Amino acid sequence: MEVRLLTTAPDDGLLAEAVGAYLGAFGQPPYREGPADGVAFAERVRRYAAERDGFRFVVARAGDGRVAGVCLAVLARPGDWWRDRVAAALPPDVAARWLGSACLEVVHVAVVPDGQRQGIGHLMHDVLIAGQPAPAGVLSCHPAAVPAQRFYRKRGWTPLSDSFPAGALDFWIMARDL
Repeated sequence: MEVRLLTTAPDDGLLAEAVGAYLGAFGQPPYREGPADGVAFAERVRRYAAERDGFRFVVARAGDGRVAGVCLAVLARPGDWWRDRVAAALPPDVAARWLGSACLEVVHVAVVPDGQRQGIGHLMHDVLIAGQPAPAGVLSCHPAAVPAQRFYRKRGWTPLSDSFPAGALDFWIMARDL
């Protein structure tokens, strides 16, 4: 297993492979994302690499060389869309504690289905959060994604709220000290 951290945008070839891994993971229930979501993911990676502080993109390659997983994170500061929505969904003291002037926004952790429960996510997660310039990390998790919830809890994440509105569902908000 090779796990690599990028702090700049991946090249087009690697990004295309990453989209495949992303869709493999998020194409499953409860997400059921499709090709248009893969395009949006690639655009998000490029945009975040160009515009957001603290860009971190982790890629895991299996022994056969294929991309088995990807993670994306950036620093979130007051004024960032996602961070401000999370702050509004939390009590002010909780928001102040976890979001502060900057937190690590874990945007995606995705492992292809046949690579799940093999430690790939754990390796990528630990590389993603290592050496962060923020005191805490925050993420949102689908309420029906029980395996993801278990994964995050095992890595030290704590649910803060189950009422972060994202589309038609209320996503969990989870945080941990870094």
